[in-house]
Amino acid sequence: MKLKGRWKEAEEACKCLCDATCKADPDGITLYFFSSHSKTSKGETPSFTKYENIATGNAVMEQFKNKANEPHGGTDLVTVLKDALYPPGSKPQSVLVITDGCPDDKEAVAILFKDTANALVNPTDLFVTILQVGDDAKGDEYLVELDEGLDKLGCKVDIIDVVAHKHLKEMHGTSFSFAKVVAESVVKADVIAKDPEAPKLSAGIVASPQVSARKTPTPAAKPAPKPAPAPKKVVARAEDHSHPEFTAKVAAKVRPVSKKPKGPKLPGFSRFVEVGRVALINYGPNVGKLCTIINIVDNNRLLIDGPQSVTGVCRQIILAKRLSLTDITVEGINYGCKAQRLEKAWKEQEIMNEWLSTEWAQKIERKQTRASLSDFDRFKVMVAKKQRSKLIAAKMGK
Repeated sequence: MKLKGRWKEAEEACKCLCDATCKADPDGITLYFFSSHSKTSKGETPSFTKYENIATGNAVMEQFKNKANEPHGGTDLVTVLKDALYPPGSKPQSVLVITDGCPDDKEAVAILFKDTANALVNPTDLFVTILQVGDDAKGDEYLVELDEGLDKLGCKVDIIDVVAHKHLKEMHGTSFSFAKVVAESVVKADVIAKDPEAPKLSAGIVASPQVSARKTPTPAAKPAPKPAPAPKKVVARAEDHSHPEFTAKVAAKVRPVSKKPKGPKLPGFSRFVEVGRVALINYGPNVGKLCTIINIVDNNRLLIDGPQSVTGVCRQIILAKRLSLTDITVEGINYGCKAQRLEKAWKEQEIMNEWLSTEWAQKIERKQTRASLSDFDRFKVMVAKKQRSKLIAAKMGK
């Protein structure tokens, strides 16, 4: 992180955040400045500096003037997190990390988050928000994977929410100001906190109306000599749990399912440049659209067609390196087949449904959905993650 670049942006963002953060914790916050541990002829530099019980925004900004807190290369995130995270079961904690890219030890950070989340007594005791400052592409990729891929490592509770640089660029344009975005988010958060209908983290899960433990008999209209029936007890089953409710109803989206039987995966390559192969365009004006290879011009050029009525790609010659091959092929078409024949084959074989049922297409859809979220939508997703984690822990008997 350079002093006149990303470091200055991080300082401006903290200036917008510090007052609101200190007000949220009257006992004072703990502030860390972290970089990498290093030894030089001039002395030894620690991996982080720590300031406890900071209760005012001015006290936060004073630490930026200290030369000991200036960045000196590297990002030893795992060391500072080990010091900052409370032991499981001690007390609830919220952690905000502002960083410019990948940590020095990527795997160690992911494992630390996984172990910490799985050891939580209450799934809502810890939540970590990571903001990326600067346009480090590798940092973008790692932080998004850290947010969405911890479950692959065995993480049972989702405690991380990442706001990567590319998400901010997609929401606010290429020339956005990091500090301005943070300042606007603070104002929106203050409005949301005063809105009684907005979901609150402190409220936890809003339980569905529960059946009373004892049913009261309805009094008879006419006096009867027979006594009223005994009240029936309703026993709650162990598998019954309350479900989260939001003010806005969200309909579940049905995923397409492939109708072709899955055969055994054969060793070696399975995607070849051939007539009928369906590919995804990765560069140019049609980026992100599907097409079909209908002829091979030479080693570098291919003749493709959408068909246009289905994918929006017209017949054209394209470089082979601008295509990403899929596992799907259109059967029964010949070299340079007509557009009508290709369109008919796509509809008969339900090629679009086959593509939408793949994990690849679903991952692209998730990224597009996430990029289109507003700040309030992201807040609701964060609340939903915490509620989902609490339900999972209840199911597992924690």
